[in-house]
Amino acid sequence: MYFPVAITAFGIVVCLVTSYLATNCTNLTWGDDSLSQIEGVLKKQLIVSTILMTPAIYIACALFLPSQWGTGDFKATRFSAFIAVASGLWGGLAIGYITEYYTSYAYSPT
Repeated sequence: MYFPVAITAFGIVVCLVTSYLATNCTNLTWGDDSLSQIEGVLKKQLIVSTILMTPAIYIACALFLPSQWGTGDFKATRFSAFIAVASGLWGGLAIGYITEYYTSYAYSPT
């Protein structure tokens, strides 16, 4: 029961760190290229949050899941749960980049 809550809690902490980095460690200037600057910051936020969340998921799996569970022929482990959640996380990164490519102002059709 604690595992989904732990993933959410770690996600909130990672979100706070990523927001801090995006707002305090980047210099955005308003002007003609401000839209491309914002897109760059959003890309960096997506990458940083994915990278920071990966070890957080591993820690949550190690702390809040039993070493093995299941019935009959099906046995799951902490590592299999980590792979499942991390695959969704990195898949979200890929979907974000693909969506950004097809919907971004920076990329024009040729």
